[in-house]
Amino acid sequence: MAFDDTPVYAGAIAALDEGSKNLMNSFYVQRLAFASRPAAGNAGVVFLSSDGAAGGGGDEALYRDNGSTWDLIGLIALGADYLVGTAQPGLTAEIVVGAAPGGELGGSWASPTVDGTHSGSAHHSEPPAPVFGRVVRTAGDITTTSTSLVDVTGATITFTTGAFPVQYAVAQTVFHATATSWFNVIIDSTLLHGTSGLQDQNISTLHSESFSGQTAALTAASHTIKEQWRVSSGTGIMKAGTGGSHMFSAHEIR
Repeated sequence: MAFDDTPVYAGAIAALDEGSKNLMNSFYVQRLAFASRPAAGNAGVVFLSSDGAAGGGGDEALYRDNGSTWDLIGLIALGADYLVGTAQPGLTAEIVVGAAPGGELGGSWASPTVDGTHSGSAHHSEPPAPVFGRVVRTAGDITTTSTSLVDVTGATITFTTGAFPVQYAVAQTVFHATATSWFNVIIDSTLLHGTSGLQDQNISTLHSESFSGQTAALTAASHTIKEQWRVSSGTGIMKAGTGGSHMFSAHEIR
C-alpha cells in the first residue's frame, strides 16, 4: 500500500460514528512522527509511525488504537532490499527477481534447480578416486637363474587408470653371493629403468634392494605393471616368506 505523508487525522473523524471511522480507516492510513500521533480512544484506527517504534528511529512502525492506547502491530522496512516477484509501489528498494528463477537456475523459487551447464562449462560430479594395487608375497622365497629379465613371481598389478601417472614401489630383501642382479619395472611393454634396470652388487648377506619410481602420464585405459629381474650368473634369491615378505605396490596420481 502507498502511504500519504499528509496527516489529516487531528480529530477530523472523531465526530463520526464507529462504523464510518472504521470504514475510512480501511482505506486510509496516516503516516506521522510518533510524537505527533493523535490521542488514543478510537478503536480500530491505525497510524504509521514514520520515525520508528516509539519514535526511536529505524523501520517504520504500524500502530492500532485499541480504544484506550496505541498497540504496536509490527515494523515495516519500506527501504529494505526485499526480493519480490514483481515491483511493489509501497516499497522503495525492492529487488525484482521475477516469478521464477532465471539465468543458470530453473524450477521454482520453492524448489530451484541448477542448469546442467553453468558458468560456461558443464556441471560435473566428483571425479573417481585414484586406483591402486598392492601385492604381498609370503608363500616362499623366489629364485631365478635367468640372465634375461623375467617376471618376479606374483609382482603383477592390473588396473584401469585415467590419463594420469602411476607411482610404484618395491620393498624386498635379496641375496646373491657370486654374481650381480638387476631389477626393473615394466608397464604394458615399456621398461621403466632402461633395458637392464637397477644393478645390485654381489653381496654375500641378505640386504634390502627396495626402490620406487613414477611413470609418465598414461592413457585412460587398462594397464599392467610388473616387477622383473635377472642375474649375470648363478642363482639370485629374493625373500618372500612369512619371516620376510616381498611387497609390490602401485597407485595412480590424480
